[in-house]
Amino acid sequence: LPFVESMFNTHAYSRSRASGYWQFMPATWHFLKGTIPDLWGKYKMKGSPAIDRRNDPIPSSYAAAAYLHYLHDIAVIKNWPLALTAYNQGPGTIMTLRKRLGMTKDISEIVNKGRARRFRHDGRNYYAQFLAVLELESNVDKYFGAVKVASPIAYDSITLNAPLSFAGLSEFFKRDKDDGVATARMYNPFLSRRVVNGKYGIPAGEELRVPKGLKEKFLAVFNTLTTIAPKVIVPEEGIHVVRRGENLSIIAAE
Repeated sequence: LPFVESMFNTHAYSRSRASGYWQFMPATWHFLKGTIPDLWGKYKMKGSPAIDRRNDPIPSSYAAAAYLHYLHDIAVIKNWPLALTAYNQGPGTIMTLRKRLGMTKDISEIVNKGRARRFRHDGRNYYAQFLAVLELESNVDKYFGAVKVASPIAYDSITLNAPLSFAGLSEFFKRDKDDGVATARMYNPFLSRRVVNGKYGIPAGEELRVPKGLKEKFLAVFNTLTTIAPKVIVPEEGIHVVRRGENLSIIAAE
């Protein structure tokens, strides 16, 4: 599902303000506060102008699982193909489609015959995309041959006792010709764009991640890193595929 949503891009951000692997909208993310209160507290999911946990793969995946179960358990859904489609389209759209088609739960009938203002190309093909990716993932060797799986990212967590700029954090990750920006973001994908671009600092009390085994080195130079002033950093986001209705201003704002 996160491949369909974002192609596993932790920094994917849509014009509707959906963000992260799972493309959570701000309103949906806030709604989950009452659904998963224990996880909400454990992973500090509330966030701030500096921190956006939607972009953190671990807490956002717990949140996505909880939200999918919530969608599945709604009385008028109780069906996984419909729950997955509701993840993309919203439960209200699915309810409307079912009512217009005699309360059917047949995903094929809904896709082929359903009519609703929001139920367009993406919604109609969402479940099919999920099945296609599931088939590929389940039969990797068949489609791609031998695939080398990357090791999990090992890290140590550090609670800041003083504010730190993203420029200071990047300085710690800097190596030779590498400015450290991409590596700092890889280990700390939850840092907001405002932090990356120097508008906000990382406040004291927040947890940062550094490569496993480098915690003591980070702490040893931390006071020096805190003296580095914020600066505007334009992160590389890769290729953007222009969507219908977008113009340069919308793309630049993302």
